[in-house]
Amino acid sequence: MVLVAALLTLPVAGTSLYIADQYLTSRSIATFALLFAVWNAWKERHAAWIAWSVAALCIHPLMGVFGISYALLLLLMKRRESTVAKMLPSFPLAIPLTGLMTVSSDAYRVAVRTRSYFFILQWQWYEWAGIFAPLVLLWLFSRISRKNKLPASDIISRSLIVYGLFYFVAALVLTIPERFQTLARFQPMRSLHLLYILLFLLGGGLLGKCVLKRYAWRWIVLFLPVCGVMYFVQRQLFPTSPHIEWPGVAQANDWLQAFDWIRRNTPIDALFAINPNYMEMDDQHGFRAMAERSRLADAIKDSGAVTMFPDLPSAEHWLEQTRAQRGWEHFQKADFLRLNQIYGVSWIVIERSAAITLDCPYKNPTLRVCRVN
Repeated sequence: MVLVAALLTLPVAGTSLYIADQYLTSRSIATFALLFAVWNAWKERHAAWIAWSVAALCIHPLMGVFGISYALLLLLMKRRESTVAKMLPSFPLAIPLTGLMTVSSDAYRVAVRTRSYFFILQWQWYEWAGIFAPLVLLWLFSRISRKNKLPASDIISRSLIVYGLFYFVAALVLTIPERFQTLARFQPMRSLHLLYILLFLLGGGLLGKCVLKRYAWRWIVLFLPVCGVMYFVQRQLFPTSPHIEWPGVAQANDWLQAFDWIRRNTPIDALFAINPNYMEMDDQHGFRAMAERSRLADAIKDSGAVTMFPDLPSAEHWLEQTRAQRGWEHFQKADFLRLNQIYGVSWIVIERSAAITLDCPYKNPTLRVCRVN
């Protein structure tokens, strides 16, 4: 448990996931449910397993499918005690490809291209290492478990190898052929999320049993550097935000201060325009959630929502609005008036350094909030 806690913000290969996000997401809650589902599946408590699985499906359907498929495989391997080579062909997951395929529009294709992690061939070499290095470790765990007569650890390790290889093959099938482009949104490699968690649970268990034991100094020597490195990396990811956002503490982040002012001082029906790439500047804080106001589409998060629904017109709306904001860094007053005429934008958030004369009732060292009349 200590090893998992220390590595919670470790990236999961090239999936654009962490073991646990630094903010609350439905995936974090579904993970909690799936771990209990897997545990109850192992103990063959079928009612509890089904209940936890249904809860996970309701919260996050995609992660729920991964968890249920692994639990089924685990049960099968526990009862048969089969080898990896025998089990891999008997672990099919029927996907009605024809029924799921949708003819994608040009706008949808543009949106999908913003999500390189959908397509396994676009992963970097070190992200590919994140696929196979865990499988090698699980193979070693299986051998160590057999040597130390730990049958549960052995079966779980081998079942995770089958699980990982199956979804790797699924990723090759769904993300490489161009005709399956709309199926790439199911992201089969995100199955690694559950695999990573169980990998570190197994690894930590074996470390505790075989190496750390009851020697406190060994625990300190291992975990102090691990926690220090993880803390340092997290600070690089979110340099302008506190490590823990305590309730009631004033925000030092200029973006959040501006969003808070907007929430308290602008009309509820106001429509904002903001740099389409602002989430790369404000430590990934969402304007709509923090300011509680509407804004034009952005180029970071909204494209992800678009890729989930290829049969809806949202892709065209997203592309139109992001193109209308292209070249934001060089916008002048006439450009903002154009957004006002086309979309009804009534307020904008611009950087303090922008040489634009507008009525700006709020300013801080980084930003201005201005009316567009």
